[in-house]
Amino acid sequence: MRSRACLHSCALTSLTPARLTQHWVSTFSLPRADAATVGWQQVSGHAPTMQEEEMGYALSTTIHKPFDESLAATREALGANGFGVLTEIDMAATLKKKLDVDIAPQVILGACNPPSAYEALRAEESIGLLLPCNVVVRSIDDGTTVVEAIDPATMHQITGNDAMQPVAERIGGMLQAALDSLHG
Repeated sequence: MRSRACLHSCALTSLTPARLTQHWVSTFSLPRADAATVGWQQVSGHAPTMQEEEMGYALSTTIHKPFDESLAATREALGANGFGVLTEIDMAATLKKKLDVDIAPQVILGACNPPSAYEALRAEESIGLLLPCNVVVRSIDDGTTVVEAIDPATMHQITGNDAMQPVAERIGGMLQAALDSLHG
């Protein structure tokens, strides 16, 4: 009976594989790998795809522009949607310098919306561990770039603090709007 109730509640809340796995691990004391497969298959009828697994913590879009153009457009889109970029980490340059390895161009932008960051800190003192919102711009090939942002819903999920939910939903909408505008 508990399993049936779990499936019903999971289906109603449209849990992603990551959220569903956490639920099945805690509810049924299953090993994480088993919970991920069993729980998601019960709700969806199939094992999670790579894209479905990524949806658990990321907002993502693929744009058909070269990397440098995409990076500039992402900075602009973040600014137009209320974010400042506090940090910028060039992963390709850093890994080349530190490890002498080559990876495709990839930059992590630390995006912040100060009013929302303040509201989040008032609700959850340790939320700074999850700030700023990372936005990753990475090259797939010469004309294709993926732009991913942390899904702010993870702040609510990780903390379990319901006061974080409205902040996470607002910031998630703002980040999604920024990603969506990259196609315009």
